[in-house]
Amino acid sequence: MKIFKVIKSCLSGYTMTRTLFNLHYENYRIEGKVLDAGAKSRYISYYDYINHEEADITFTDLKKNEKGFIAMDFEKLLPIDPDEFDYVLLMNVLEHVYNHKRFLGELNRILKKEGKLVGFVPFLIGFHADPGDFYRYTHSCLEKLLFETGFNQVKITLIGEGSLLCISDLMLFYFPKHKYFFFLRPISRVLSALLYIINSFMFYIGKGMNTKTRMAYLGVAFEAKK
Repeated sequence: MKIFKVIKSCLSGYTMTRTLFNLHYENYRIEGKVLDAGAKSRYISYYDYINHEEADITFTDLKKNEKGFIAMDFEKLLPIDPDEFDYVLLMNVLEHVYNHKRFLGELNRILKKEGKLVGFVPFLIGFHADPGDFYRYTHSCLEKLLFETGFNQVKITLIGEGSLLCISDLMLFYFPKHKYFFFLRPISRVLSALLYIINSFMFYIGKGMNTKTRMAYLGVAFEAKK
């Protein structure tokens, strides 16, 4: 059951955002030629969930991190031929690209016809320059942005919807940085799992401040076709 997977991940030290982001892509299948735009490592956590057995993946980042990675500056035109890839993965990257419209247009250009852009952006997260940090996208902004850059069949999914889930990650952001209360970090993991259980129950009964209204969420997953 999903609830046990969430509890296990939270107790292992993952944020609620990372936990629910990974689980959202559990068994999601990619195949053919794939560009992972901005992957920090070929061993990044979402590859434990995505089905990529039939995928030929090209990894890119601003700097060449590992053997086989291609260094690429996303603020510039991409040195890739048109209609090259079946999938582009864009996980936790778009908020770091200042010229985001041009970048999305470039990703559209290098996708084959009917190719898919699959990605995620965090919404409730602290400043995290890599090397810059420029945007926080609402679901409505991201949907409009994808249509404006040539994509269609846009699918938007809110990840971690509910004010209690937002509180759970705010706790995790706070405790590690506090020099006097660092020992509360393990307790915050337990509280994070507990808040997930309460949040799920409140959604189930359809009452309280956590009714799904698209007002409070941790991030946005998206999928769009060329």
